[in-house]
Amino acid sequence: MTYRKILAALDTTDAADQVFERALTIARADGAELVLLHCSALPALFNTNYINFLDTTPDWTIDLQLAEEAQKQNADAGKELMERFSAKARAAGVNATLVLRFDEANRGICQVSEELKVDAVVIGRRGLSGLTELLLGSVSSYVIHHVRCDVLVVQTSPSEA
Repeated sequence: MTYRKILAALDTTDAADQVFERALTIARADGAELVLLHCSALPALFNTNYINFLDTTPDWTIDLQLAEEAQKQNADAGKELMERFSAKARAAGVNATLVLRFDEANRGICQVSEELKVDAVVIGRRGLSGLTELLLGSVSSYVIHHVRCDVLVVQTSPSEA
């Protein structure tokens, strides 16, 4: 089977390099377009990092400025990551479309794969299992069960993810 459009789901861990390299290899071999996707989850507003506890009253307020700054930092890191991989794809002669989505990775990957009609998704795996996987969730498992195209899961050790 030859792929025309391959989505590489990239995060900010070292495992992203392995995912990108695998997707790039397939895209070059098939003459496919590469879609580079990074999902940046919106910060939870009720996260204690963004709450100002007032000493004088039992009330608290949410510091939206701190939440906005956290989102900006996440977006900047995602853009930097995408630009680095985009340059590598261009150097290899592969067309790359960059997509930065503000959503949880599992939903974002599935939505973008559907919207852009990709033929394959290349994704990493943290190597979680048992209770840890149950509590944190598995993005790769979610994607495998919800996309309508082929999925290649690049195995990475927990220390790399």
